[in-house]
Amino acid sequence: MSRHSVVQPAPSPPAYPRESYAWYVIAILFLVTVLSQMDRQLPTLLVAPIRAEFGISDTAFSILQGYAFAIVYTLAGIPLGRLVDRTHRRNLILAGLLFWSAMTVFSGLSTTYSQLFVARMGIGIGEAVLAPAAYSIIADYIAPARRGRALAVYYMSIGIGSGASLFIGGLILQALPSEDFEGPLFGHMDNWRWMFIFAGVPGFLVALDAVLRPHVDPQREVERERGVDAFLLQRRDEVVQLGEQGLADRRGIAGGSVELRWQTRSRTAMPTMAASQYQPGL
Repeated sequence: MSRHSVVQPAPSPPAYPRESYAWYVIAILFLVTVLSQMDRQLPTLLVAPIRAEFGISDTAFSILQGYAFAIVYTLAGIPLGRLVDRTHRRNLILAGLLFWSAMTVFSGLSTTYSQLFVARMGIGIGEAVLAPAAYSIIADYIAPARRGRALAVYYMSIGIGSGASLFIGGLILQALPSEDFEGPLFGHMDNWRWMFIFAGVPGFLVALDAVLRPHVDPQREVERERGVDAFLLQRRDEVVQLGEQGLADRRGIAGGSVELRWQTRSRTAMPTMAASQYQPGL
């Protein structure tokens, strides 16, 4: 090993935040997942008014409820999961939350079946970032000894969200007046349109609360510091190697010049030496 070889620093142990803060983050992820399930399942409560509004068949509604969301959700999960590994996970979740909440509100404002179809696709794109980012955050915030329990608690949000979306949605639908009514900002609209708006607005409030609160991501900070240290060590190693190579090249050039001068002097001296040492035979 060269005397200038770089010794890599010993890896530091994983850094985890306080357990109370980690469980707070899991609670926020739990709430966001419940909201996502509500926005996802809401059309199930509104089959009759949506069919009557757009004059669509059962098949068209099934495609709206199923494939419009599921296909985009499945395909978008792969590139978004790769993006989770490369960028800020909290910001990705916030962007997804804001996007699918806006698409939920847009569902209530849609005037054609095509617009509602596009809105459902947008909800699928926004929600596709949540699962990979949430699991990645939990893995970095909770030590392995308690990680299984944390994942189990978070996974409960999917089932609770699916059931609560139908239960809460039914309560809201019953609380609305039987006739269409006029509300703030959007004026007079059908009840089923207000349902989408009421389901989308909480996402903006949760995103605002998350933005205003301080955020700690110690594991990513450690990884970033390790990456900077490794980069600097690699650059230093390259500079040392270039210096050694340049020194060897200069020594080689100098050694070649000395050898050439010695050989030239040897060639001119040998005939003289031979002539002086020659003696004719007796």
